Amino acid sequence: MINKTPLRAILFFLCSLLPVPCSLLHAQTADQIETLLQTRAVTYEQATNFVFLAAEIDQQNPFRYAQQEKWLAKNSMARDQINLKQVSLLIMQAFNIKGGPLYTITKNSHYAYREMVYQDIIQGRIDPGMTVSGEMLLFLVNRVLYRLDENPWDLPITPIAEMQEPYEDDYILNNFEE
Repeated sequence: MINKTPLRAILFFLCSLLPVPCSLLHAQTADQIETLLQTRAVTYEQATNFVFLAAEIDQQNPFRYAQQEKWLAKNSMARDQINLKQVSLLIMQAFNIKGGPLYTITKNSHYAYREMVYQDIIQGRIDPGMTVSGEMLLFLVNRVLYRLDENPWDLPITPIAEMQEPYEDDYILNNFEE
């Protein structure tokens, strides 16, 4: 007869350790958000780390990857403060957001900023050269994630009123032949 007690103990031990890595990941994210909220001017490195985390892009060095992919300015340094135009390009590229014709052709920060204003992710007229605070970065990423869930860029082909099924009585009344 096989003794099942050690097997049960091992299974219980493994199942109890499974949630630990998940809780550590959430604690790291909460710490990053707390740090960002207290930051007056976000650096390129902080912005790429947070945007990549939100976009679920798994890279060992997000800043270097973003530079290689030309999502950041050529002369950007990890510890330099990032401006709104550069954050716009980083977010548009990381989340693979399709833009208008000029952004699609050029893929530069100027048209990324204009596209985010047009899509109402950036609200109002703001200086595109201003430095981005942690609070603003969180706000922008939150707006993008909300928009991606709602998918406003894919507009329905037919108006919403026409998409609704007509009532059976309306169909009979409208298609009555004498």
